[in-house]
Amino acid sequence: MISAHPISRILAIDAAPFIGGAQMSFLSTLQELSRRGFDLLLATASPQFADLAKLQDIPTQLFNARHWPTTPLGACKYVMDKLNSTPILNKLLRDFKPEIIHANAIRSILILPKIKHIPILLHDRDYNFPNTFVKIAKQKFKHNLTIAAISPLVAEKWRGIIDENRLNVLYNGFYLQEIENTIPIQLPKDKFSIIIAADFVKWKRHDRFIEAIKKLNRKDIRAIIKARHRNDDLELSKNIHDQTHGLQYEGIFDFNVNDEPALPYIAAADLLVSCSENEPFGRTIVEALTLGKPVVACKGTGLDEILAESKAATLVDPIGLPNAINDWLDRQKLKDMEQHARNTAKQFNIKPHADHLIGIYQNMTYS
Repeated sequence: MISAHPISRILAIDAAPFIGGAQMSFLSTLQELSRRGFDLLLATASPQFADLAKLQDIPTQLFNARHWPTTPLGACKYVMDKLNSTPILNKLLRDFKPEIIHANAIRSILILPKIKHIPILLHDRDYNFPNTFVKIAKQKFKHNLTIAAISPLVAEKWRGIIDENRLNVLYNGFYLQEIENTIPIQLPKDKFSIIIAADFVKWKRHDRFIEAIKKLNRKDIRAIIKARHRNDDLELSKNIHDQTHGLQYEGIFDFNVNDEPALPYIAAADLLVSCSENEPFGRTIVEALTLGKPVVACKGTGLDEILAESKAATLVDPIGLPNAINDWLDRQKLKDMEQHARNTAKQFNIKPHADHLIGIYQNMTYS
């Protein structure tokens, strides 16, 4: 397809060696750009992400990058991965001749070779990333870097570092109808099903969820923990499992740790809980709302401003989680909130998201 846009060739890059919410959100963006006629090439460090992109007819190129913890070993891994990936990425730049580079998250900027004459968009999804790397990214691409932060919370760390005219807030976009069509897993209806859908990383704070469920002290609930393993998180996973041991919790906690999508689990649940510290956005929050499910979230998410205006959401400090969850455990109340939840989610439709992104692209090339 021939693009009707003045910018046509986009090199998308994602340096994560795994698939998480950031990759799934990026895939939706690329899918919509492809449908609109953009010529895309995705460079990725994740074979699974490459496979998903290929299913959407998006050309891909694999390169090697591992997880880089903020340790001396992580620094060594980064240096080696950058050395090994630079020839591959330089060849892509020569052969594909992109008009814009769209880097998904800060680690994707860090793996790039130095580039002077191509506008670079950093799609920033990280609130908890060390500020040192923010400054490195700015220094490395001081004249051609633009930021698209996924929430005001994420954008805040760039203020005073990058010019305001290069700083944008771009909420994630979703194919809402596809989410609404999700077929739920089968769950018994004799209990309220409460879900946390979050990968095993510390700042997702599964421990808060477990403690809140314990304090509820109700036998008519099922607490679903839906997660994927990331990197070397087995110790964290074990600790979370250990917190649910005891005869008094038998039949209450339901662990589902696998690579299956979380959506069918969310669709089957009655309520979604997000316990994260400084959640940059909250993909599963939007998915739950789209499915007509209310949400309880700890304050400090990238969606605070939006959730505060929604009847289908409760924002609380961590200490208030048990009471906030308990307030939703009423069948009629859950049913009454279904449409309110869907109305909150409508603002995250993929089409205005893509319109906004294309406007950012155009400003980058004309500035």
